[in-house]
Amino acid sequence: MLELVYTTEWSRPRGHPSRYFFAVVHYVVFRFAITKFNLPTPGRESDEELAEILKAEAK
Repeated sequence: MLELVYTTEWSRPRGHPSRYFFAVVHYVVFRFAITKFNLPTPGRESDEELAEILKAEAK
């Protein structure tokens, strides 16, 4: 059964070359938007929010 999975066309690591282009475009657009508009994302909490979280965990 596993042999069938590993030999099918969709499991090969090939793809259309444009996917790399769109991956780069996606990264650049979202990186620009997040930094330009200071969008909140996981791991980018402000120092005040981080202090509140740590204070709540300490209780």
